[in-house]
Amino acid sequence: MENATHTPKMRASMVKENLRLLLLLGTETERQIREDLSKELVETIENAGRFDWLPIEVDIELNEIIWKHLGDEGTYKYYHDSVFKTSEDPLMKPIISGAINLFGLTPHSIIRFYPRLWTRMYKDCGQLSIKKEGPTIAHIIVSEIPRQIIESRGYIVGLEGAFSTSFTLCRVKGKVFTKQRSTEKCMLVFVAKWEKKGRQ
Repeated sequence: MENATHTPKMRASMVKENLRLLLLLGTETERQIREDLSKELVETIENAGRFDWLPIEVDIELNEIIWKHLGDEGTYKYYHDSVFKTSEDPLMKPIISGAINLFGLTPHSIIRFYPRLWTRMYKDCGQLSIKKEGPTIAHIIVSEIPRQIIESRGYIVGLEGAFSTSFTLCRVKGKVFTKQRSTEKCMLVFVAKWEKKGRQ
């Protein structure tokens, strides 16, 4: 049995935002999704303190219901929009601002700080590293990631959308997609690829 001190968790403030920002989807879609959420799940999220840690299963359950309603494309967009909206959150803003001040406003400058953001948002959910592959491409590697995440298609799509926020912050077109998904190695590898700034 997994030691409770090493149970994969997510910062409650981020899960709360994932729930609250359902309002971005419009009244009818939000209503449909909320109807599928259990009372226990909603209470667990809403009763948690912002700086508490919630079991990763809580966010996965929320994500999979969102994914069931929105599909891959809609889930990607929702988590992009959600993370973009929360980029002013006290957990994220100092890191993003620091990246821009140190290295300029480019996707690489923001992506290189994803490992620090990951440890702010997740606990015992593996290690995130970045490998620069060229001027407009980077690999985002998450090793020792919990099996619960690897086995959730919706959660992986949500991570793709969340990671793509760097493109919007930098006002460039780009896409994040999954290159490798290994339950055996407990690893996910994403590719972030974007156009050069100013290119139409």
